[in-house]
Amino acid sequence: WDDLNFDNGELRITKTATFIKGELHITEPKTKSSVRMIVLPSSLLEVLKKYKATVNSRWMFPSPVKEDCPLTPNFVRHRMQQTLERRSVKRSEKPTSAITH
Repeated sequence: WDDLNFDNGELRITKTATFIKGELHITEPKTKSSVRMIVLPSSLLEVLKKYKATVNSRWMFPSPVKEDCPLTPNFVRHRMQQTLERRSVKRSEKPTSAITH
């Protein structure tokens, strides 16, 4: 949540999460171009504000099974792919594992 500014809608992408042998590792992205700022639409910000009130975690999308950990990048990627397939949206050629908290 620290990477999201609700006032101006900016989401900073500055970290990458990987799980190695079940242990969370937060590192800098591999390339400088991976560090970026995304401006979220106000409609999404409103949804995220309501959602944040229901989440007791520093992570935007916390793991339901491992305390103080985000969802794994593989889980997020798999769920995103399922959602895109249900909506008949083509898969991106270049998936990302950047996460925010």
